[in-house]
Amino acid sequence: MRLRQYHTLAIILVFALLIIGCDGATQTPQPDDEPSNGNGTPLSITTTTATHLEETPDAFTVTKHETNIPGPTVFIIGGIHGNERAGWMVADDIAKTAEGITRGTVYVLPFANPQSVDGEASTRNAPGRGDLNRVFPGNPNGSQLEQLAHAIYRAVRDANPDMVLDLHEARGCYSEGNMGNSVIMHHEGYRLYLLDVLDNFNNSDLMQNTMAFTYLHAPPEGSFNRVITELLEIPVFTTETNRMSTSGSIASELQPLEDRIAQQRALIQRFLDTFEKRD
Repeated sequence: MRLRQYHTLAIILVFALLIIGCDGATQTPQPDDEPSNGNGTPLSITTTTATHLEETPDAFTVTKHETNIPGPTVFIIGGIHGNERAGWMVADDIAKTAEGITRGTVYVLPFANPQSVDGEASTRNAPGRGDLNRVFPGNPNGSQLEQLAHAIYRAVRDANPDMVLDLHEARGCYSEGNMGNSVIMHHEGYRLYLLDVLDNFNNSDLMQNTMAFTYLHAPPEGSFNRVITELLEIPVFTTETNRMSTSGSIASELQPLEDRIAQQRALIQRFLDTFEKRD
């Protein structure tokens, strides 16, 4: 009788070890296709939003996607110019879906100049106003345009990102004296990094039989890129896809919108995947 009891006890013990694992901790299988921190922890994202300049025509919303996996803090901004729609359309999609975010924290401001974004009727500047991208860092006590610029500047400053992606489009390519097919950077410390990003991007399948993107510098005074770089010492990468537009209107665009969206999305993803904060 005692031998039979020992035999039963041994069987129970074997099954217990199979259930709890040899280290005594419950083991939960992890999906192989989910991003993780290298220790088997699946990616999770917490999303919050904050609205600035509430109850004004210039109210804008910043979405924050915070992951549980270590990585840089990135700020993505689109819609400084409303008619440069590939940028703000991609930014809006990232804000809504968090697609492509696998680490760190990403802030997204899709519609920085809300009164200039109006679907097919979008314009470079809001009606009756000047160029938002020439008045940064703005002035909290200035004109409505300067107040908007200051609120955007403050939102970026408070987020304290390691990198900013500033999404734009141009009317023509750089070979014609314009800025299309380029990435503009004012922070010389990241020049080699940007050249490596562009080399990989230009050699991707997406860019076959397409004019290569190049690196440009010296953004204009009062531009978002220049001011964030100089005052906050944060590297800003301004992506400029080429609308091939014969005028400032969306109706005159010759380059297909879907192609420009694909280029913006691929560039953003390359930055998100490769950027590392410097000490």
